Amino acid sequence: MKYKICFLCLALLQWSIGRGQEDIRQKFLEELIAKGTKVETISSEFVQVKHNSMLANDVKSRGEFRFHRPCRLALIYDEPKGDRVVMGESDFLIVAGGTHSVVKIPSNPLFAQMQEVFAACFSGDIGALTSDGMFRCEQTPEGYTVRITPESKRARRYISELILKFNARDMLLDELRIMERSGNYSSYLFQKRKINLPIDEQSFSCEE
Repeated sequence: MKYKICFLCLALLQWSIGRGQEDIRQKFLEELIAKGTKVETISSEFVQVKHNSMLANDVKSRGEFRFHRPCRLALIYDEPKGDRVVMGESDFLIVAGGTHSVVKIPSNPLFAQMQEVFAACFSGDIGALTSDGMFRCEQTPEGYTVRITPESKRARRYISELILKFNARDMLLDELRIMERSGNYSSYLFQKRKINLPIDEQSFSCEE
């Protein structure tokens, strides 16, 4: 009899946790829609931190971040100078150390999902976040922490999860952390944001 009672208590606890998670998730999505859909463009500074367990110190880079609704974004590096990452509507450009590389987003499940996630994070388009079980959400004193597991098996070979931290004031993204399966990660912190100001279209060019 006591085993049945223990099993019932465990089942009720799991249901309670699941229900609480669903309530937080719904609240997060509602706030993201209410505030994020007002955003057309974002300009900000960013700090990139790359952590590798094989290195004694983290590697830091800085630059300017630009976003244009619905899904175009650019990371323009001051350090190292000349490097940039651009995500257009169909192309993904990486310039590093003078080397250019362009990837077609529709043909790459990882970049395709990241494009959807970025669109949701920066513009309040929650279509990328509404799949059952796709993400977990935690409310903190500062806002919300969201953990997203890549959907495709190909993406999960390299990335275990995306961690996103939103501030409660305006539901803008404060930090994006890309966790690798090895335990290493790349973190992007966004600072001094300016909303809905004109942005040069050339910023989002993926031409080499």
